[in-house]
Amino acid sequence: MKFFKFLLLAITSTLSIVFGVSHLDDLPGLASTPHSIAEQAADLTQQGHQYFAVGNIDGAFHAWQDAEEKYREIGNAEGITGSRLNQSLALQAMGQSRRACKTLLTTLNLETTENSPEYSPLCEPQAPETIDFSLIDLSSINTIALRTLGNVWRSIGNFKLSQLSLEKSLEMARFLNDRSAINAALLGLGNTEEASYERLRDLFNRTGKSTDRNRAIERAKAALHFYQQVGEGEADRANLNRLNLLLKSVAWLQEEESDNTADAVAIAGRALQSEILPLAEKIIANNDRFSDFQPIDFIYANLTLARSFSQIHTSPQLEEVAFLAANEAYQHARQLPDNFRVESEALGTIGYLYEGTGEYAKAREYTQSALSLARSSRAEDLISQWSWQLGRIYKNLENIDGSIAAYQMAVNSLDVVRKDLLAINSESQFSFRENIKPVYEEYLNLLLQSPQPTQHEIKQALEVSDRFQTAELENFLKCNLSTDRSLENSSFKVLKNSANSSTNSSVAIIRVIVLEKFDRAIEIVQNSSSHPERLLYRQLSGKDWLELQSKVKALKTKLGNEEFRTADPESIKTQTQAIYQFLIAPIQDDLPENGTLVFLLDSTLQSIPMSILQDESGRYLIEHYQIAVSFPTFNFNAADRQNRLSEVLAAGLSVRGASFDLISQPFQPLEYVTAELNTIREISPSSLILDDEKFTTQKFEKWVQQSNLPIVHIATHGQFSSIPEETFILAYDRPIDVDRLDEILRDRTEGTRKKIELLVLSACQTAKDDKRGGLGLAGVAIRAGAESTVASLWNISDRSTSEFMKEFYRALQQPNISQLQALRQAQLQFLTNSKYIELEYDHPYHWAAFVSIINSI
Repeated sequence: MKFFKFLLLAITSTLSIVFGVSHLDDLPGLASTPHSIAEQAADLTQQGHQYFAVGNIDGAFHAWQDAEEKYREIGNAEGITGSRLNQSLALQAMGQSRRACKTLLTTLNLETTENSPEYSPLCEPQAPETIDFSLIDLSSINTIALRTLGNVWRSIGNFKLSQLSLEKSLEMARFLNDRSAINAALLGLGNTEEASYERLRDLFNRTGKSTDRNRAIERAKAALHFYQQVGEGEADRANLNRLNLLLKSVAWLQEEESDNTADAVAIAGRALQSEILPLAEKIIANNDRFSDFQPIDFIYANLTLARSFSQIHTSPQLEEVAFLAANEAYQHARQLPDNFRVESEALGTIGYLYEGTGEYAKAREYTQSALSLARSSRAEDLISQWSWQLGRIYKNLENIDGSIAAYQMAVNSLDVVRKDLLAINSESQFSFRENIKPVYEEYLNLLLQSPQPTQHEIKQALEVSDRFQTAELENFLKCNLSTDRSLENSSFKVLKNSANSSTNSSVAIIRVIVLEKFDRAIEIVQNSSSHPERLLYRQLSGKDWLELQSKVKALKTKLGNEEFRTADPESIKTQTQAIYQFLIAPIQDDLPENGTLVFLLDSTLQSIPMSILQDESGRYLIEHYQIAVSFPTFNFNAADRQNRLSEVLAAGLSVRGASFDLISQPFQPLEYVTAELNTIREISPSSLILDDEKFTTQKFEKWVQQSNLPIVHIATHGQFSSIPEETFILAYDRPIDVDRLDEILRDRTEGTRKKIELLVLSACQTAKDDKRGGLGLAGVAIRAGAESTVASLWNISDRSTSEFMKEFYRALQQPNISQLQALRQAQLQFLTNSKYIELEYDHPYHWAAFVSIINSI
């Protein structure tokens, strides 16, 4: 069972550095009035440590700030350094990893820039992955500082710098023969390798590439190796981390196992599984486990142990120990002053254990108590976690209304948590696959469990689906899209407009919601021709769903292969007709005879152009309808919009620029881009053209922001990926990633100048082998803020692209024509015009890649 990671307030190992005196009182505050500034500084340091130990992070931070000032008064350099290290721990515990990083960099003299006390380019996930530690003096305090910096870099997401810093700390610790520092550095390296494993596992879940899976397995093995090397002092923590990683890795590998037991994945899984029980027994045998932990660490260690043991089903003793550990954590939590959060986590964990043993009445009692305490402490992450848990428990108790209410609460709180994390630190995010997606999928499955849900249940499901897609896009973009997710402001509101609008009677909206966890997909039609006032519902499950999955996967593979360009179009007919039969044929009688189909698709389907689907006679869907894609984040409306061709800002690259050397993809110059840009110049003479060396990032930004041109056309290599860092377009001087493109385009669309009506990306492609590469295209379209975006899903011949764009812009010249109609006309020209048939441009390789993403019709 997946669950939220506990917030380990002590980060990894508690650091409290005390200088100046040897005797310190035990009370959480200053002792009797000290007679020297050194004693005052030492007592403030101890006070911060005591605050930190019981979870009062803000109090600890300010105590350590005051201690630093005292040490500065007496010129105690080591005390100043120690105080700043302690402050960095507190900042990290408060989620301010970048500020902690900046503090440590200046402490170690790795950065002297003081212009921005809280910002450094070295404290970003994409910071350079090399750094010079040679000028750092060999000392115990610097060993600790480097280790702390490595832990901070890990939390930011720069695993390479984290590794380098921890390796340097380990090197110093070994030179000083400091066993405690050696073990702490080894533990940190294990944690960094584990974080790298998590990232690569997430990458594999998106790409499905065996190389990504194998890299993830290697990182898991590396982390386990480091944990095994950790000796006395940190051994308890290392063993706990090792057990937790073993359980996660085995569960994941079992999901990926094929029927072939000799499969490398199965072998790796069995090898790791063989380590679990011996390690668990070793932990049980240690009667002094966690005895030297600080109170807050002791509680969280026991809670983590309880959850880990509950997942091992081969020994009744482990189940008993899990309950004992959770109850011991709860008793200690009750002794902490004013810390409802920790008590809530303990009670919720006990509820989780009872849920696992099927004792649902007890599980409900403990979970409700945990939820009450979470509300008292306004801990939205715990409210979401315990509401989710309560929803599952109620479902098992067959209290469906209670379950739905609990899931609704979980989703509401999860939205708050995600947005808070996005605002504070985009790297501090829950695993979307483990912590966010299951909540939404289970909630949707619950709402739609009836074979024929009511209209109210379908409307609820649409709203939840909108929020789910928004969450997925925000997770990809690492930003808050700031869209009101209420039903009245979601994409669903188009139904209300369309039902009463004669101008949109020929517009149908098709929603496809995929529930992977339950092996089913839901199709909902809004504004159908047969029942425009109702939402039409159907589902695919069991054998039908598995067959659809198989056809979608096969079609994606074929469309992504270089051979598709020369392959017989019949080679994809099996897949395109099968997908048509699953998605379109059953609702054909409910669709208009002609007009527009707007698809809102799950991310697993977004990289397939719906225009390529074929009916029984072999006719493509584009021959019947104009086709568009949209997303719930758009302010979708049902107003007609015509895109009158006027001036165009066109930028393109036909030569090899400096940017080609800054990417890993083997792109070649697009020689026909010049003809493409000349076509735009001929059709619209007053357009502004930036070609080749003129197409620099700086010039492009300048003209986008200073011009009022309604159409922006970009003819250059680009890639859409589910990995934001791998979503980009190429300017002459350097790649422009999705974040930079957002800054350039959104400054225009959010300013006082005229918004971009149409954005054209004519030479881009979806990353090969990326199951959710459509997220990249969605991200570009959404962040650009344009009314509509036309883009290509795969790399097309630049010669045929030049001809296609000529047809597109010629059609756009006609009066009263929308870009959707213009795009369809261009595609039909390639399918039916003898000139293009002779050139074999009727092959779907040349025309089907172009899709239109709209936020209005």
